[in-house]
Amino acid sequence: MRQIVLMMLVLLMPGAAWADSAESAATAAAILPAKPFVSPYAKTLEAMGISFAIESRNEGTANVVKIVPKGLKIDNAAQETAVGNARVIDAEVGDLNVDKSPEVYVYVQGEDKARTGALVAFSANRKKSLSDVFLPALADDPALVKGYRGHDQFTIIENRLVRRFPVFDDGAPDDKPSRIRQISYKLVAGEAGWRLAVDKTDEF
Repeated sequence: MRQIVLMMLVLLMPGAAWADSAESAATAAAILPAKPFVSPYAKTLEAMGISFAIESRNEGTANVVKIVPKGLKIDNAAQETAVGNARVIDAEVGDLNVDKSPEVYVYVQGEDKARTGALVAFSANRKKSLSDVFLPALADDPALVKGYRGHDQFTIIENRLVRRFPVFDDGAPDDKPSRIRQISYKLVAGEAGWRLAVDKTDEF
């Protein structure tokens, strides 16, 4: 079983709309609701002849995300990932590298005030077996993490994983962001598995 270490101030909330102006962004951040947890969590996704059954107790301080693939040619073994006190809030499938073999992306979220979170993701390599998909920490890039205080929204748009979050000036209160930063990630081959690399960054 692998383990996900949750970064502080990361919120995974797919599907919400963002306003274009800084004033509207501030209002949105102030009233942004936390997506409720479902206990237990269970969802099955399917794409390109491969299905992924996603399960989690969604309780306790030693929560686990279990993904059971079906339809892979070689290995359909279950993948279990420890996520601590985090809870699964949603999941999506995609084909970011357009190789006609799907990936599964599971969004988890902590129960602390900041709703810390992480991504659990796997790629079906040529529809044969699963490999990890790694998302680098924002802290690895000073330009990306500057002004960041969480409240992320993740979603798949076409063949990119898109991440949006409000950006705060130094000393600004937590309900007064100045703008929105949007990061688009592409899926690329890594040393051991796959990783999400920054493709484009925008602010508005």
